[in-house]
Amino acid sequence: HRTQHRRGGCEIGFGDSQEPDMLLVAEAFPIRDDLVGLTIEDATERVWLQSTFEQSEELWRCMLESAPGYVFATDLDGRIILANRAPAGQMATALVGKSIEDMMPTSARSTLQDKLQLVRDDGCAVAFDTLGQSSAKWYRIGLAPMLRAGALIGYVVLMTDVTAQKDTEA
Repeated sequence: HRTQHRRGGCEIGFGDSQEPDMLLVAEAFPIRDDLVGLTIEDATERVWLQSTFEQSEELWRCMLESAPGYVFATDLDGRIILANRAPAGQMATALVGKSIEDMMPTSARSTLQDKLQLVRDDGCAVAFDTLGQSSAKWYRIGLAPMLRAGALIGYVVLMTDVTAQKDTEA
């Protein structure tokens, strides 16, 4: 007679039930018909790191969606890979793959290219102001390098409406 055993396990938390101070994961497994083995893993740090990562990702998403103006991440060729919002009548996801130049007034495109070259060469953040293409609004365009392990992988582009500030200055 042979008995089939299924792996079984449980989690044991110590402390607060929502955020335990310690979390152990125990699994039982058969060794023989009359003998059971047990593994116990302290999963506290692994679960904490996973929870922190999930919370951090949600906070980044909330921050991007709440940021004033437009926030874009682009590749090295200036193609949008992430956008927090799009102009009225468009969806942010529809901007993915388009050139950041498409978001700029025609008159600002050469300035944009000059400033992107400066970011590439010097690795510094720069900004410039430009008048909107189809409106009488002023925008401040901020450009910063996007780095991974110290290497330039793209750009962060911030477009903020500064019309009220320009009117006050005038």
